Order: sequence, then C-alpha cells, then structure tokens
Amino acid sequence: MLLVIAGVLHPSAVAQVLHGEWVDRSQEAIEDHRRTPVKVVVLDENDRAVRGAQVRIEQTRHDFVLGFAVVQPQPPEGDAAERPVWCCFNAVALDRLTALRFAAAFDPAEADTAARQWGGWLSPIQISYGPVLSADAARLPDAVVQMDAASFAGFVDERLGIALRSDRAVDRFDLYADALSHRLPEDRLGDGLLNRLYDTAGARRPGATLGLRVSDVLSQNRARDLRQRLQALDIRQVPIDEVTIEQAFVGTVNPVGLERILRDQIATLGLPVTIANLDVGGGSSAAAAINLEAVLRLAYATPNIRGVYLAGLYGHEFEEPTSALIDDAGEPTACGDLVEAMFRGLWWTDVTRTADDLGNVVERVYTGWYRITATLPDGRTLTTEVYLPKSDETPYVVLQAGPRE
Repeated sequence: MLLVIAGVLHPSAVAQVLHGEWVDRSQEAIEDHRRTPVKVVVLDENDRAVRGAQVRIEQTRHDFVLGFAVVQPQPPEGDAAERPVWCCFNAVALDRLTALRFAAAFDPAEADTAARQWGGWLSPIQISYGPVLSADAARLPDAVVQMDAASFAGFVDERLGIALRSDRAVDRFDLYADALSHRLPEDRLGDGLLNRLYDTAGARRPGATLGLRVSDVLSQNRARDLRQRLQALDIRQVPIDEVTIEQAFVGTVNPVGLERILRDQIATLGLPVTIANLDVGGGSSAAAAINLEAVLRLAYATPNIRGVYLAGLYGHEFEEPTSALIDDAGEPTACGDLVEAMFRGLWWTDVTRTADDLGNVVERVYTGWYRITATLPDGRTLTTEVYLPKSDETPYVVLQAGPRE
C-alpha cells in the first residue's frame, strides 16, 4: 500500500507538520517516552517559599541523540549554537573519515583530529567512530579480501587497535558492520571472532557503546532477519550494547508501514537502537521534507531508539540531493527548516511560569539539559543547570537565595 500525505504549514513553525491518525499516535508516544515531569522549588534565604517568582525552564540540549556524518576534519567558523540547523545537533559521526572501502581513504590521525575539532566546536553528547570491521567483502579493500586466514587475523587486530586508540572523545563504535547478510570475517576466523572483538573493545574502552551495524532493515522489512541474527549472537554471548541500522529511503515513505515495523519489530528487540547514515530524499525538496518528518517523528516516538545520525548536511553528501539540510549558499533547505522546527520548536521546552503559594512550579519537559532561572519579586536572580532524564518520579530542583549582603 502506498500512502501519500500532503504537508500543511503549521502556524508556529517554519516547516510542514503532518496530520493523520499515525501522527496522533506518534505524538502520544512522544509525550509518554520523551517527556518527564520536574518540580522547581524557589526558597528565600530563610527557607520560606517565594510566591510569585518568575521561573524560566530553558532547554539547552536534547537527551535524544541527533547527529550527522562529518566529511571534513574541521568544523566551520562561528558558534554552532547561533547557526540555523547546526544548533539542532548534539552528536557527530566519523563514518566518512574512517570508512575502509579503499585502504588509502582512511587516515587515523585525521579521524582523531576530527573528533577533537568537532568535539570542541559542537560540544556533543556523543561522537561515533562508525564501523570498525565490515562483514561485507564489497566494503573491504581487495587486498584484504584476498588475504589468507593468518594475515586476515592480523588485519583485524590492526584495524581494532587503530579504532580503539582514537581520541578519547570518541565514545561509540560499531565494531561489526554489514552483519545481517554477510559473514566474511566469521567464515575466515571462526564464530569466536565476535566474542574476541567485543571483549577486547570492552576491556580497552570501558564505558564506550559497542554496537552491531546492519543495513536497510526498515525499508526492506528485514527486522525479522535482524531478530534472528541477534538471537544467534545472544546464544553465543556476544556482548553487544546496541544495534545500529544504516538506512536510506527511496521514493515516498509509507508512515503507516514504517510505524508498524518500528512498533512491532524494532521496539521489541530488547536492545537500544541508533539509526545511522540516514538518507531521506524525495522528488522535490518539499517532498523530501515530508518524508523526513515522517521518519524522524516515528523514530522519536519509538522508545528504544536512542538517536539518529543523518548521512550529511549538504546535497553532495547524500545519494539524493533533495535530502540536503543546507544549500550551497549556506541557507537552510526545506529539510533543514523541518529539522529545526521539530527539534528546536515542537519538541523543545522553553517556558516561563509563576511560582505558586508554595514557591512551586511543576512542568512536563522534553528530556535533556536545562538552564533554570528564578527571578524573585525583589529582582534577585537564581540560576542552575540540570540534566533531566526520563523518570517516573518527579525530580525536585531547588533554587534558594543566599544571604543578603
């Protein structure tokens, strides 16, 4: 079934907001899974509630990981927080710099430089190294594919060593990629290879996220195949932290079909999921934005999806140029406007409330990092910064005035 949805202009956003029963269901899921309660308590220096204090709850970063694959080791000039589209992102992926399709294309020093440069510029909550070892011969240099078992084992150790020596800013690795339909390293070195990969990485980089990457699970409805592969690896006790789905959508996205796959297959995997190298195009820039909203909305509504990395930002970085978020002049495209409208508008908390008689303000907020400011009736200002993750209980944030000078 092919479902075509027309976009309409939302009165308070710069991009279209879709409508339909699936949109209502997704928004309900987002309200449930991506928002959390918080109570702000304002006290004076004598521990008394401050009635009428003006409390601003200002989000500074999302908890949900929203990133993109970088092409250049160095970021652009200027402040990311002040730039349209760029201000939405809190993560970067080094996939384009660490890819091993061609041996000469990979420069470990360049990847380390990129991690440091982008980490300092964007202040991300996550930097993803990308795939470390591919199971697909087509993604390995011919010389590697033709190696005997002993030489291939040495290549695997070298590749793992390079990745794990990378800059400490890198905290996420897809140790094994293209693992749904291919098994080249396992066939060469035995089933114990994956246990050794993940055990070694866990020992050398404790605390890092160690993922398993697969491709085109969502568009081709191969989620059942993924489940079977994960079950087989679980039996072998391979310590995978997360599943990464590398995904491109061609043509019109069917949101109802995608919703079903995410709800019935992906949400029940029993592991966190990240979507990587996401490429969502369309017949025009407007059509691409409609498709992109459907994918981002449904991903954000799926509780075990931790984040999304786009395949790039500019047209030449995608398979379809209409996927671009920024045009050649540096201005936001329809897709760029869409991302900003959703992640810095619709799914963003920035509110001012008046404290009640008990000095309290209770609010439901999108999970993430916040700056909370209380302005007292006498003009004094109290400020704090907090991280508010998803919680079934209401956390308290206490702002108390110090002694008067």
